[in-house]
Amino acid sequence: MTQATIPTRVPSRLQDLREQAGRIPFIRRKEFTYGSLAGLAVFAVLFLPRTVPLTPAGMAVIALLVVGSIAWAAIFFSDELKPEWSKTLTAFALLILFGFLYYRYSTAQWSRMMTLFMNMEVIKVALPRLLEGLVITVKIAISSWVISTLLGLFLAVFRAFDNRVLNIFIIAYVDVFRAIPIMVLMVVIYFALPYVGLTLDAMTSAILALGLNSAAYVAEIFRGGIMSVKKGQIEAARALGLNTWQTMRLVLLPQAIRVVMPPLVGNYVASAKDTALASSISVIEMMKAALVEQAMLANPSPLIFCFVLYLLMFVPLTRLSSILEQRMKKSQRKANV
Repeated sequence: MTQATIPTRVPSRLQDLREQAGRIPFIRRKEFTYGSLAGLAVFAVLFLPRTVPLTPAGMAVIALLVVGSIAWAAIFFSDELKPEWSKTLTAFALLILFGFLYYRYSTAQWSRMMTLFMNMEVIKVALPRLLEGLVITVKIAISSWVISTLLGLFLAVFRAFDNRVLNIFIIAYVDVFRAIPIMVLMVVIYFALPYVGLTLDAMTSAILALGLNSAAYVAEIFRGGIMSVKKGQIEAARALGLNTWQTMRLVLLPQAIRVVMPPLVGNYVASAKDTALASSISVIEMMKAALVEQAMLANPSPLIFCFVLYLLMFVPLTRLSSILEQRMKKSQRKANV
């Protein structure tokens, strides 16, 4: 009876890592990474200047700290073994450090800047008018989105039928309304249409102008999405006996909508920002309300607060556009596998 041979070496992950540790560059090891970081922290605590204005020696200390921090971050970021969350945390830490250094040692007049541009007492006085303007801005934006989406989809669908007569009018609409400035279009609708017997109030004129202008872009976005569908799927739908409308409704549009969502959201954001142009026809939307309050209170704080409100509205929309684009790319990769 033969005895089973016993392997002379049992491989283990821990042993492999220990053997490879000697080949890891010194600057990539944890001892150097966290030791040098601790050294930078001690250097900052002990040698950063305590007073301003800065002396040449103090400026040299700050420069050394900045250069050392950048060098440490470069080594840290170049290490592929470091997790992504730690690199992200390091990037934010650098931003906070540089922001603190500028805040602490610059000659900026921070208190005066806060009084002029972020005066909470002034903002409280202007807040009711700003909120009224915000409601009007949201109403104009959403209403114009509905008009542009429905009209743009209608134009894109009929252009996909490739009828020469229809295409002449559709192409003319798209080219003309993409060329006309929105402010000019608002003025024409509000001031000129009453002379032909059609009188609209200022808010309706703003919504109509934005909707008609944005519809030209939406039509091109939808047309691109429809054209992205492979011709083989159209031929397969016809082989199954689907007519033109059924092919459009069941085959083309469901796939096109997934493709057009990211640029469509981007177009919505651009259209919503153009609501500020409605002030040219006496609509007191958010930007106009901020300008009025700035003039009445002799302080630009309402305008800065308006800027913050725009960020709160549009940053989530832009992030939504990015998320939709990433999901679309993932679905396309799965479909191609």
